[in-house]
Amino acid sequence: MSDARMTALVVSQPNCFEVREVARPIPGPDEALVRVRYSAICGSDLKLIRGRMEEIVFPLIPGHEWSGEVVEAPRAFRRFVGRPVVSDILQACGACEDCARGYRNLCSALTEPGISVDGAYAQYILVKAKQLYLLPAALPPERACMVEPLSVVLYAMQRLRLEGGERILIFGGGAIGQLLAQVVRLAGASRVVLVDHHDERLEVARRLGADVVVNPKKINLKEFLSDHQELKPELVFEASGSAWAFRECLEIVRPGGRVGVIGYAGRDKIAIEPAVFMRKLLQLRGVLSPTGSWDRAIDLLANQSVRVDPLLTHRFPLVRFAEGFDLAERRVDGVLRVVIEP
Repeated sequence: MSDARMTALVVSQPNCFEVREVARPIPGPDEALVRVRYSAICGSDLKLIRGRMEEIVFPLIPGHEWSGEVVEAPRAFRRFVGRPVVSDILQACGACEDCARGYRNLCSALTEPGISVDGAYAQYILVKAKQLYLLPAALPPERACMVEPLSVVLYAMQRLRLEGGERILIFGGGAIGQLLAQVVRLAGASRVVLVDHHDERLEVARRLGADVVVNPKKINLKEFLSDHQELKPELVFEASGSAWAFRECLEIVRPGGRVGVIGYAGRDKIAIEPAVFMRKLLQLRGVLSPTGSWDRAIDLLANQSVRVDPLLTHRFPLVRFAEGFDLAERRVDGVLRVVIEP
């Protein structure tokens, strides 16, 4: 096994990546080797490859939204071999102060496949065996590559505690925004508004249950909400990864409302007035990584309470990763999630 090879996407430095043969990883005593079936391109992957994500050490094989099949596992996990799985991506120490407080996503010794160690844009990936989740027969592996982003969305719901009957506005019609729109509806939102610059994404949101969709290139959002007070949101999610949209969230949310920041804006900056938090009695909460929500995500996808087939818009083999990357980055051809098949 030590001389076995595999195909992988290697990012050697920002803006420099290629698909090539590398050594197949060898699992340690607590690790499982998984054959990757599907791996989706996340917006944060675009920023990582472009060098806009902090504290990334290159070279690196990215990819953290994936599903696969276990090839090797420690003795205690042999029942997993040959079976479809996903895995929690937060490899935390479990012993530091942040882990003890329930913040595994802030662990001082945290490693994350695809972000700080090699990930799933490859034929094989190494993960901690104890963090594997078996997939039910009702959840096909292609849909299962969306377990990770749905887990992030469910963690957002834990952080912001939606109350039944609240009005929700979501900035961003990418996969995270589309998943949020469905989950807040399940949680009892009375009105769901989704905002995005791309009409194709707005149409998907409408089909998946958003009550109102708005393209701010065509409609002045503030004026629209002023004219439709019945839509003025108590809770706003920034899911686009835009610093501009973050400032918009603060301005349009109702006084006494809440803002959840789930989109990753990288190093982008924007000027805000801190006094707006005081004047409007706002609450602001960040959402970072899927935390304690994997089982629920698997259940929701397996019973199709949350639909992801309309989000998986394009497929490419790993050798054509550059084409998928370009499509995802330019947001053309109705793209939502590009799925890579190693």
